Amino acid sequence: MDGLTTGTWEDQAGGKKRIRFTCGAGLYQLSVFLDAAEFDWESLYQVLNVYGNENERTGPWDFDLKTARPLIPSYWVHLDGRKLGLWYVKRVSLDDMRDRRFRGRLAFLVKEAGEHELALDPFQPARVSWLAARLESDPEDRLTAGLKAASPPSALPAATWADPGFWAALRRKLETTHGVYREPVKRMMEWTKTEAAGPDAIPFLVAAHHLDGQAGALEKALRIVDETVALPAWGRPREDVYGHNGDIGGAAMLRNMAWAYHMVGTQLGEPRRGRLLDKLVCQGDAFLTQALLMRDYWGGSLLQDHG
Repeated sequence: MDGLTTGTWEDQAGGKKRIRFTCGAGLYQLSVFLDAAEFDWESLYQVLNVYGNENERTGPWDFDLKTARPLIPSYWVHLDGRKLGLWYVKRVSLDDMRDRRFRGRLAFLVKEAGEHELALDPFQPARVSWLAARLESDPEDRLTAGLKAASPPSALPAATWADPGFWAALRRKLETTHGVYREPVKRMMEWTKTEAAGPDAIPFLVAAHHLDGQAGALEKALRIVDETVALPAWGRPREDVYGHNGDIGGAAMLRNMAWAYHMVGTQLGEPRRGRLLDKLVCQGDAFLTQALLMRDYWGGSLLQDHG
């Protein structure tokens, strides 16, 4: 256990694992190798009749395409009794298929120095055995304290959308130098009146309010903010499926609501603005937790489009 002062390992019934350790505050990583010689590899294959497939056997899949629930070995992860989320082993490679094994890494944040317990409980029974595991200080990431913003919030591009002068200038451009965009903008503003306009429509609703004086546009934007803040999770709502509080769904909500915070500005009203900021902090923490858990699982990567 590199970088950790003490550590004990306990295997419990049902494939549960408990790791007790003492460490300082910071990021840590657990890496595992699993023997899967007795695993039901056929369970990773599905017959598809979608996406151009006709009764085609496809796989190996890591989660069920219909339910988004994991097929590969997965574990509920708790740190000091607090549920971090559902962790999947790494998407299986050709080499690991040949050798009948799984591997994976997860990372997590310890906020206070002291004694801690990491618990892993199987999501569902899987005939695998742990060959090796390593708990260490995170070799990839570190947290830096005392960071300061390069610019004040008022200098952010989205913040200019709360300035009436921005819209006056944009209106002049649409009437003169940027006239080619008048019709597309008009169609966009008509779309915001439909039921399909949800959180992704926040920028367009703000534009409809300022550019066209569209009745109810601002009220609709505020209603969407309230509905989104009230959601218990961003992304897929069920915690036992892929994409809960993470992936594209979670990231898109963070983006849309951050836009709303700056674009609508003081028209949010202080109570709503405070609730929105609190929710952004809460969901940002949840998104980071998921990103750390899914360290080398493709859908949790922050380096490509899924999150």
